[in-house]
Amino acid sequence: MSAGQPASFRENLAKTEPTPTEISGPLAISAADLLLRDDPGPPPALIEPLLLEREVTAVIGKHKSAKTWLILEMAIAIVSGVDALRRFRVPNTGPVLLILEESGQRALHRRLSMLSRGHGIDAESLRDLHVAANRRIRLDQSEGRERLMTEASRINPVAIFLDPIVRLKGDADENSQAEMAPILNYMRDLREEIGASVVFVHHTGHKETERMRGSSDFEAYWETRIRVERKKDDTVTLTTEHREAEADAPVIFRLDYEPADESIRLQPIDRDTENEMRVELLDYVEANPSMTGKDISVGVNRAKAATLERLKALRDKAYEGRTLRQIEEDRKDTAGRPYTAHVWKVEPWSQGGLPHLGDHVGSERSEPTSPDEGSESARTNGNPRPSAAEKAPGNAGNIP
Repeated sequence: MSAGQPASFRENLAKTEPTPTEISGPLAISAADLLLRDDPGPPPALIEPLLLEREVTAVIGKHKSAKTWLILEMAIAIVSGVDALRRFRVPNTGPVLLILEESGQRALHRRLSMLSRGHGIDAESLRDLHVAANRRIRLDQSEGRERLMTEASRINPVAIFLDPIVRLKGDADENSQAEMAPILNYMRDLREEIGASVVFVHHTGHKETERMRGSSDFEAYWETRIRVERKKDDTVTLTTEHREAEADAPVIFRLDYEPADESIRLQPIDRDTENEMRVELLDYVEANPSMTGKDISVGVNRAKAATLERLKALRDKAYEGRTLRQIEEDRKDTAGRPYTAHVWKVEPWSQGGLPHLGDHVGSERSEPTSPDEGSESARTNGNPRPSAAEKAPGNAGNIP
């Protein structure tokens, strides 16, 4: 182990509670005897203060809210010692077992590669990250539970990630307390037998976005709950709750995609940073008028979806004495055919000004397309094909 690296988790593990095999004698003890023992202190952390040792943790959020990106980031941090989200420290490294049942090895390879490049680490740094993608583990079946317990015993991980529980539960009805109880109890057994944190991923309800869908037992079982919510501006808000520790303040981050090396960074942002980005955008458009949203995103080296949302936020609003206007401009494509481009300009703030489009730019409806926007609508009978930039992993539509 090189100097400066965190010590191994296994070298520093201190038991804070007995395992089932160590429990013997009377069922109960005197509270006086309990209080005469040394104060165990707050629960130790795997990732400070995000993930605690030997706890059942739920990572929850809507579909495509970056849940899988987040658990991959946490797993990489635990095995390599890098800061998770460039903010959360890992006191001790250790092995991790990652079970993914929603995507295969190709998608996993791509994501791990991009995150590793974002952290500047090589493949050997992830030697202790053990992954199983689409291996059909089903926790409603004794064979699946035994298979996972055996593998965990072999690896002896400090954390086990299960993504998503909706696939791992097999045929069990997630709305049935009776059918889900054995699976939830098994996760606690896994925690006790292996001495690992068990992290499961689950979706929130369509209307109840702050709680998990399905049986109310889901909400009763977690000891830490990490909720992620993706906003329309391509940011993700991460909120943590612990039953036995103080929660940290919510964190806002964005998946920043760097085309130069095809890397992904889960980059925390704050209001000051966002303000700096908006000023950067205004300055760029002022120096480069009559550019499309796509061209602006390339010019400022930001994800297209995030850039369009910032343009929308600034459009027709006063910001440091300036405002953005979106106007129509007649152009011709390379074949000489006319089309209308929707371009951006900066003006001094006033209540009047140039004509502008409706509220659909950068919202659920995409920005109007033209040949300059990466669309081939003029040449494909109005059916645009996505450009390479639109398919870049940093764009909101590609966040799982």
